[in-house]
Amino acid sequence: MLPRGDALSAWATAAQQLLPGLRVAALPKGEGALVLLGAEHDVEQAALQVETAIDCLRPDHVGLELCQKRFRRLFPLGLAAFAQLPPEERLQLQAKLRSGKDQLSAAAAAHRLGIPVALCDREVRVTEARLLARLAPGDLVAGSLAALGLNWDCPEALEDAVADCIIRERDKVLARRLSTLPGLALGVLGVRHLEGVLEHVGKATGIWTQMWTPCAQLPPGFKREV
Repeated sequence: MLPRGDALSAWATAAQQLLPGLRVAALPKGEGALVLLGAEHDVEQAALQVETAIDCLRPDHVGLELCQKRFRRLFPLGLAAFAQLPPEERLQLQAKLRSGKDQLSAAAAAHRLGIPVALCDREVRVTEARLLARLAPGDLVAGSLAALGLNWDCPEALEDAVADCIIRERDKVLARRLSTLPGLALGVLGVRHLEGVLEHVGKATGIWTQMWTPCAQLPPGFKREV
């Protein structure tokens, strides 16, 4: 049974308490529902809790903040090959990741449960090209020096371009693709994208939601059966 209305809200509020490493939001869409997990990409606790959420909710689809190129970086031999590695080796590979721990964990959990995975982000090459097109050469040099910690102020033009090209534009792409996933869909994305994606999904569906506050426990019997 798909969570709807009060049941969906109750699950989201309970999940927020049980998954303190994530920000949880949910809203109905069409005949299904969309649950969003906002995570810090480099935090091990968040990655583990993403897996817990997928195990509990058993969604029909899992949407990732990845494009094909970034997916191949995480799984150069494919997701099935990664799943066949010994558990210790999988954990070692995840521990070595500087970023994307949540995405790897979500993809692996979905594969283990036979849940389709959707790559919902814009191609990284498009994002890089749009960012570079916004910036003058001097801004790029100044930004590079600031990133190296050389006591150089980061230009405002660079900050604005990053906010637009890296965050806001991709919020729209993620929202559009996540909202089209049928049934009960679960999206795993960086916490900085969560509010923007919610805003755009709300505009598309005419339904607004919020990040939920904690409650005592999961509603009895809510865990989906497969």
